[in-house]
Amino acid sequence: MTCRAILLVAALLAATSSACLSDPVTRVNRTGIDDTRPFDHTWLSAAEPAPVIIESGDPAPDFSYQAESGEWFSLHRLLEQGSVMLVFAPAESTLRALESERDSLYGVEVIPVAVIDRRPSAAAALARRLGLGFPVLADPQSVIASQFNLLGPPTVRPRPAWFVVDRTGQVRALRRGKLPEGGFLRLACDALAIPSPGVSVPSVVR
Repeated sequence: MTCRAILLVAALLAATSSACLSDPVTRVNRTGIDDTRPFDHTWLSAAEPAPVIIESGDPAPDFSYQAESGEWFSLHRLLEQGSVMLVFAPAESTLRALESERDSLYGVEVIPVAVIDRRPSAAAALARRLGLGFPVLADPQSVIASQFNLLGPPTVRPRPAWFVVDRTGQVRALRRGKLPEGGFLRLACDALAIPSPGVSVPSVVR
């Protein structure tokens, strides 16, 4: 090979190397691998706590909820008034059944609480339309339902369930799946080990 040919090949190789180094694809840093700048982890602290499997005897998640007024409240504020019967994803027929037993539940100091995946204004409108006299909590992003591990495939919508939580915040009974169309008073009394109204307590024979 002549000297002129050698110089031509060397020039071509130099040009090719220069082009590759200037290629924008080869110069992109892979975050967390090539980039030595500190990574911002602060967004992780804003994530919701991981859902857990709630069983009888476990503490209930002290969730927060927003009222139609815009104010924020929490479960422990409800528990200051009595035990709570949480009903998730109820149909309108279930809400009407809860309303029919509302006074009896209040009579044994149990507050029925419905949790629905609607905005606060929509939840309030539903409560007014059905004439409900108990709390109806809006859970538009299913944050409360996720804390009770009630989100399932394929729609990632809350599954129906009920939980009885006593004044100390302990779950005393629960059931996941199809909601009953009545009998909430009996469920609550059985869970809390208190007599149902109208049911006489047998006297002790001495």
